Parts: sequence; C-alpha cells; structure tokens
Amino acid sequence: MISISFDQNHRFSKKPISLYEGLSVLSQVEDQLALEEVEESVHIRIYSNEHDAKRRKNSNFDAVMTLGLGYGYNLLEFIEEQVEINYSKEAAEAFIGHLASEIKDSQRSEQSPEPVAVDPHENVQPKKHRKWLRPVLLGGIGIILLSGMGFTGIHVYQGIQATEAVEDLQSSKELLENRLKEEAPEVLAVEYPEEIGTIATLLAEEKRFDELKSFNQEWPTPEGSFDLAFHQEDWETVISLDETSLTEERKVMLAYSFIQLDRLEEAEILNRTLKSEKLSVLITEQWMVRGIKYVQSGNFQAAKDIQKELSDPYLEELIETGEACQEMIDFYKEQKDNRNKELWEKRLKNLGEEYLEHETQKTAT
Repeated sequence: MISISFDQNHRFSKKPISLYEGLSVLSQVEDQLALEEVEESVHIRIYSNEHDAKRRKNSNFDAVMTLGLGYGYNLLEFIEEQVEINYSKEAAEAFIGHLASEIKDSQRSEQSPEPVAVDPHENVQPKKHRKWLRPVLLGGIGIILLSGMGFTGIHVYQGIQATEAVEDLQSSKELLENRLKEEAPEVLAVEYPEEIGTIATLLAEEKRFDELKSFNQEWPTPEGSFDLAFHQEDWETVISLDETSLTEERKVMLAYSFIQLDRLEEAEILNRTLKSEKLSVLITEQWMVRGIKYVQSGNFQAAKDIQKELSDPYLEELIETGEACQEMIDFYKEQKDNRNKELWEKRLKNLGEEYLEHETQKTAT
C-alpha cells in the first residue's frame, strides 16, 4: 500500500497513512485554512510501502506544499508539476499513473455509501470520496491510458533519507535535542540531513548562536537564517526570508521585526491572528513614537490622524504645543527675527524628546 506522511504542520497527524486517506485529510485542511483565510505549508513524503513509511526511509516523493491556495485539493497535479521539474514527462506520467491506480483501487474497496467527516489529526478511513476527487481520478486514469506504463520502481523524488527510524516529528526532535547535548550539530546533519531545519531551530532555542552561525554556513536553512538574523537584529533580512516555516514564535519575531522597521501596519496585520498583548503594547508605543516625530517635523495633520486612533492625552498635548510653536516660528519668520525663529524651531524639535529617549532605552534593554 502506498503511504503518505505529513510533517512540519501541527494540523496533521504525524503517523503515515494511506494515499487515499491523505487526499481526504488534505482536503479537510484546505477547507479549514480557507475559513481562517491563512496560508501554511506542509512537508509531504510518499512511500511505496508501509514498512518504508514507518521507518521514514526510501521516500519516492519529497516536497513542501503551500496550503491555503487550493493545492491540497489536487495532490496528483501538484506531484506531477514537481516531478517534471527534475524528471522526464514519461517518468512523471508513470509515477502519477501508479498513484492514480492506487487511489482508484482504494475507492472501489469502500463499502459504506455514507460520508463521514475526517479529522486531520486522526487517521480515519473515509467512507466516501469527496466530489473533488472525481476529476483527479479521471485525470490520473487518463495518464495511465496515455502512457501505457506501469510503475517502474523509479524513485522519482529521491527524498533526503534518515539513517535511523523515526516514528514522528516530535520523537525526532526529542532525539536530536538529546544528542545535541553530546554531539556537534554537523555530525547530526550528516546523519539526519532531512532534519537540518530542526537542528538549526534547536540551536536557536538553546541560544547557541555561535554554533548556529557556523552551522548555517555549511548547512543553510530558512529557519537557521531567520533565527540568526533575528538574534543579530538584522530586521531587513528577517522580513525578507519568505521560505521560513513560520511557527507561532517566528510569527511574533516577524511582527517584532516589522515594528523595529517602523512598518507598523504590517505588524498589526500579523497580530490580528496572534492576538499578542505584548505586541499590541509595542505597536501602540511605536505609533506614539511616530506621532511625536510628526509633531517635531511640523506634520501636525499626520500626528492628529494617529491621535484619533490612540486618544492619548500626552500626544494631544504635544500636538497643541507643537502648533503653538509653529505659530511662533511663522510670526518670527515674518518679522525676520532669525534668532527667535531658531529658538522656537529648537523647542518644536525637542517636543516629546524625553519620551523618545525612554523608548530608545527600553528597546536597548
């Protein structure tokens, strides 16, 4: 029986399941993400038999799928597109044909006509295929008829193979965490090349950033680059790494990076789903900083727009004081009294400076 495994996404069970069950699970997750209006990713591996699947060895297909865009509804089409990147169309058709045949056989073996809801966390055999499955199966059967080829045993996608059997992602992480206490990360990377992202994450979690820096030079991963850039306060790099697997913690780190770059609107968008009180406080404080800087530069309307959202008495007072300063500046400008004009310009520029200094000290600590 062809098996499929899903890793690096909490919505999926860690245990391999049949390919036919995998279709239903992917569909369910796509439905959930559509309701939540979010995008995620999942690491997919396909194995020709249950034995290899349980040992997490000799995968025939290995790729990361973006979810939330509908790819999960068309697994075979996604696989075919990925396979054709590195292999001939004939080899791709042979592989897809074998997968479609497996799905068709599983469909025929269904006994009950009644549908049943499938929880993505439970490996439950679906009772009836979804409506979206029909065109996928027809497309797969068409490939079989066109190619006239059976599965030749070619490892279409030679996935990175582990040297030891790993039951699931959690046990793998625990194993690596324990071994990292005694062994160098580079040694584990050679032994577990498919887990280099996990190794980099563990080094960051343990604050072993010097080791992470050297490790990421030899074994670069989006996760390692992200965590290292955040540690180095390289905010521009943090927000530019679009292939990183965004855990909840990394989403917070990404939002914080946007705050540091004064890209508050983007930080607010991220925090709508994170609902972090600490981030909310930081965002509000940075809106205050932006408002004060608008006052100092004489852009009072922009400061008033921020005050409408914040309703902060301190900012309101600064705006009123700043407008008074501006009137004095304009008056002395008309009088061609440069000495007093410069004096009031300096007063305007220094408004709220104590607040900005306080915020700078807080950021530094």
